[in-house]
Amino acid sequence: MPVVDITIGKRTFQLVCGEGQEPHLQELASDVSERVNLLAKSMGYTNDTLLLVMSSLMIQDELNETRRKAGKPRATLSGESGLPREAVDREIDEAVTEAVTAISEYVETVAHRIEML
Repeated sequence: MPVVDITIGKRTFQLVCGEGQEPHLQELASDVSERVNLLAKSMGYTNDTLLLVMSSLMIQDELNETRRKAGKPRATLSGESGLPREAVDREIDEAVTEAVTAISEYVETVAHRIEML
């Protein structure tokens, strides 16, 4: 299995992934890193662990909200829905994209409020 070096914030991690999944994993890491960097700038935090935890919680909150709005329980997105794997993957990708967009907007709003102080 391939090992991929990804950087999130100021930290580099080595992750194992499936063959051919390297670009997808790097893209996901890039998106998360961008969120961590925006959060760091807007909140003034420098603790990487805290930034990763906060970003993860924000992403999960947005994903839960997206699921709630779509009326889809966790089982539907976890592959227990009986849908083909590709359809489940598409649903997950769409939900994550919506969550990341919402988080980005939230971080921009927080940054704007901090600038106004």
